[in-house]
Parts: sequence; structure tokens; C-alpha cells
Amino acid sequence: GPPIPLSDYVYDWDLEPDSTYAVSINMFSAEVRRKLLQIDARREWLGWLADHNTVCPYLTLEYKSAGKGGKQNHATYQTVAAAMLWLYQLKRIVDALDQPLDSVRHYMITIVDATYTISIAGITSAGYETATLAEGSLKKIYGLKEYIRWSNAIHAWGLGPHATSFKKNILDLLHREQDQPPLPTPEHTDLARSLSAAAPLNFGQHDTGE
Repeated sequence: GPPIPLSDYVYDWDLEPDSTYAVSINMFSAEVRRKLLQIDARREWLGWLADHNTVCPYLTLEYKSAGKGGKQNHATYQTVAAAMLWLYQLKRIVDALDQPLDSVRHYMITIVDATYTISIAGITSAGYETATLAEGSLKKIYGLKEYIRWSNAIHAWGLGPHATSFKKNILDLLHREQDQPPLPTPEHTDLARSLSAAAPLNFGQHDTGE
């Protein structure tokens, strides 16, 4: 995560990333959307929504131009800070349902000029961790192909199995608050299983994009 500031350290970067991809709240019924907005409004900090229109963010992007003073470490700090925020939100949800943390993850992409870095953040027994999955140059054919491959896999996971799991968890929490039994776990299709396996949580290994 961002470094611990020293007494003479001056932050010259902001925490807000350029883009965050999430799922539309419209995947819920109108009644559930109304309940989510009510719950979010009465929580002191960080309810179940990303904003009034989206839920379960899964990818954060930050772009920098070296020619305008952009730095890779600043881009990294911004995406990691955003990832930790959304991971904490997911952790609260799965903790409330007594679920394992191995499915809690968030992806990050930084692009400085033509150089990209694709990373993953997750929660392990040691705490919050990040790892680089791929890096390379968008000016090279192989690097561009790898960037597209990873981007497609991340979006397929975020809009597929991740969104489905999040929806199931939220509905279970709403039913639990109403003292009703949780909804049955829906059957996942073969496509959902393949999308979920497209970008596994695997710290310590990455492609160089060369």
C-alpha cells in the first residue's frame, strides 16, 4: 500500500484513481435497489454500494504521462489505495456470511505512457497483499495482445462470476436481516466456471509481456 509518511514527507499525488469498473445496480430488482440505498444511507461509512448506480467494483485503472510528470509509483499508490477500500468492503460482506476470503480480489491496471502493469490485490492469512500478473509495452505486438487477453479475462470475471457471487451474498444478507432463511446457492454454468478460472488469484507469478 501507500508508504507510511515521514515527518518531512510531502504527498504530491492524490488517492483518487482515473477509472474504476463496477457492476450496475440494475442487476437487482427495484425493491432490492431501494433497500440497498436505504442501508447505504444509514451506515456510517462504506455500505454495500460503490455509488448510487454501481456495486462490487472489480478493476481500477490509472493513467500517467511521464512527459507531464507522471510517475509509476504514484499510479501504483492510487490503484492500491482504491483496491484496499473495495477489498475491505468485500471482506465485511463475506465475514458476515462466514465465507472464506480466497475469493475476495480486486484487479489493478496502471499505464504510464505505453508501459502497462496489471496487478491483483487480495486478502490472505497475512493480510492484504498485491502481486503483479503481467507487464509490458503497448507498442509491441506481444505486449498489446497480452494486455487485451488480461483485460478481457478480468472483465469476464468481474461481470460474470464476481457479479453473480456478489448478488447472491447481498440477497443472503438482506434475507438474514429479515430473519428469513438464505436463498439457495444458484447453479453456475460451465461458462461461469471457465470465466472464474480465467484469472486466478495466484500471488508471486506474472508475465513480463516481452
